[in-house]
Amino acid sequence: MAVDTDTQWATREEVQATQSQDRERIAKLEGQIGEYDKRLATKADLEKAIGSVQSDIRVLRIWLFVGLAGLAVLELAVPDDINLLDVLLQLRHLGGG
Repeated sequence: MAVDTDTQWATREEVQATQSQDRERIAKLEGQIGEYDKRLATKADLEKAIGSVQSDIRVLRIWLFVGLAGLAVLELAVPDDINLLDVLLQLRHLGGG
């Protein structure tokens, strides 16, 4: 049974056209998946950044408290010749310790 070469070429062109359409659909879907992944990554990055900022704020609050307590100790101890140990004990008492 002989197959007509024109039929073979027509069939081959149809297959190539179908493959081309499939590639286009796949590329479009991959693009959509890529965009979806970008949105997820952005959300995860945002949550990570928020956590980092909150951590930085906690550290800054601690340093601010330590700095202010240090200034208070210096201010109280130096001008009035108060015993530094007494000042530190008072600060500990005021801090709930």
